[in-house]
Amino acid sequence: IFLFLTWVPLYLLEARGMSLNAMGFAAAAPWVAVCLSVLISGRLSDSLIVRGKNRFQARSIMAVAGLVCCGVLLYSGARAATPGMSVILLSLAFGGLGFSITASWTVCQDIGRGHAAGVVAWMQTWANMGRACAPLFTVVLVEWNGWASALAGRSLQALVAAALWFLRTPDRAPPPPARQRGLLDT
Repeated sequence: IFLFLTWVPLYLLEARGMSLNAMGFAAAAPWVAVCLSVLISGRLSDSLIVRGKNRFQARSIMAVAGLVCCGVLLYSGARAATPGMSVILLSLAFGGLGFSITASWTVCQDIGRGHAAGVVAWMQTWANMGRACAPLFTVVLVEWNGWASALAGRSLQALVAAALWFLRTPDRAPPPPARQRGLLDT
């Protein structure tokens, strides 16, 4: 998310040679795509649950598909021949990321159940650590190898995130905290 918030406008100016006015419109396109994909993925995920699919199918598989889409299209957008094609591919990449955004929040509720706020807090703690490092990571890659390598690096991150979704299934809640199991009672 922070790549699209902080670096895509500069990328469009520097690497794609867009004017400030054109960049303003072009940098808004990915945000329109992610807004639409969040709405679509939420509806789709809920409809899959209603139709009897398990939470892994309705949430995790959609997140994986969205992250893979994001990674592939982000890489393709960096390699696109024209600025217009780059904007289209980057917009679709951010739209793909919207599927994982929806899944992230719903999976927190699925696995946290009565402790969903704690699960959300844990998710946001790690997300904010990533947000703090992302600008530095991006600028180092841009300085070392240019914009294409920076976007390729972020593409790789999306693919790694897709793989990590398989480590936890929202169909099984984690064990209750030690206090609830009576282990810490005195």
